[in-house]
Amino acid sequence: MTSEVREVSGSPPAVEPTVPVLERSIGLVGAVGFGLGAMVGTGVFVYTGIGSGMAGPAVLVSLVIAGLAAACNGLSSAELAALYPRSGGTYEYAGRLLSPWAGFLAGWLFLAAKSTSSAATALAFGAYLGSLTGISPIAISLILVGSVTLLNFFRLTKAGTVNLILIGVSVTSLALFVATGLPHLSTERFSPFAPRGVGGILSAAALLFVAYAGYGRVATLGEEVKDPRRNIPIAVVLSLLGAAVLYLLVTTVAVGQIGPEAFANAAQGGAPLAAAARTSLVKDVLAIGAATALGSVFLNLMLGLSRMSFAVARGKDLPAGLAKLNQASSPYVSVLFIGVIVGGLVALRSIVGLLSISAFTVLVYYSLTNLSALKLTRENRLVHPLVPTVGLIFCLALAASVPRKHLGMGALILAAGVVWRLAWFLMRPKDSASRAA
Repeated sequence: MTSEVREVSGSPPAVEPTVPVLERSIGLVGAVGFGLGAMVGTGVFVYTGIGSGMAGPAVLVSLVIAGLAAACNGLSSAELAALYPRSGGTYEYAGRLLSPWAGFLAGWLFLAAKSTSSAATALAFGAYLGSLTGISPIAISLILVGSVTLLNFFRLTKAGTVNLILIGVSVTSLALFVATGLPHLSTERFSPFAPRGVGGILSAAALLFVAYAGYGRVATLGEEVKDPRRNIPIAVVLSLLGAAVLYLLVTTVAVGQIGPEAFANAAQGGAPLAAAARTSLVKDVLAIGAATALGSVFLNLMLGLSRMSFAVARGKDLPAGLAKLNQASSPYVSVLFIGVIVGGLVALRSIVGLLSISAFTVLVYYSLTNLSALKLTRENRLVHPLVPTVGLIFCLALAASVPRKHLGMGALILAAGVVWRLAWFLMRPKDSASRAA
């Protein structure tokens, strides 16, 4: 009973010796790499184009709003992950600091948000690489799902090395895109600046928040990060700053060259930056960079999903088999489970629809993150309580700005989670029912 009171009060828990624990193998550079890898991908290569269709040139304002919201949420996530350095992110935090039900809903929402985002990323990967090779985009997307699922069976340090290589290639291609495009910007492309008003800016910001939400990958991998109290907050801040600068530069160049409407129309096919490339050489290099970036973000998404599935199963809210580890300390059953789910979503072939659903669910997820941060005791806080308060306001306001049909889908996903948990209580062994409280 004493340990339960200590956990609810916001103090770090002791890890039970009988549960499976992942190995700490990621340093600061690797943690920053995973954060950047989760953001410098679908966000810059796809989300920015879709956002320009919602807000026009004012998508630049949307990027700033989304970045500020992400910064508040990132700092809340960082202090929680440093205090509770276990896989699972807000599933762990909300479960300990709010209630088991809040924790479960966080895990459920994370799985829903990142599964749909992963499928959209795989589709965008297929679109960019398909334009370069002439191979069927859907075939490429499914090959990516299978390849990353196989890679994730092995030790995470190997996946981390691959991730850093992919980031280097993609950032280089984006630097070439910016350098060749900046001299050719047209100020006329930025007028009218906000054709859809404040509503359009906020709707785009809600979508673009998902693009920044990759910082959460550092938190969900917290159990595998060395010196988490130091490295996690630093990694979150550095990865967010790097992504924000890159997003603003690339979006300015794209809108300034072809205008927001053409940029948005190209996003429907999954490869908007290719339409803004100045030459065929830049277009080909960009396609390679996009493929590596999207491959990197997909790797990060799949890692986060498998670790969340592992954590929820370890918490007895999913079948226990999903918490099994192999000799490489990989939750291999969860890896395979997630691979099958994402592969099925890829077959829907709707990038915009998948990303919109992801936007609502991830905003509700981070609302629970901020509520959890507000429950921390003074001695365990790394940031002022105003930070999670502002983060919570941002999340709720942006979630309310998501189009109504996607709000309805989000409500259905929440309802399905409630039904699952109630049914699971009836099916699982009686001695594991204590978490239902």
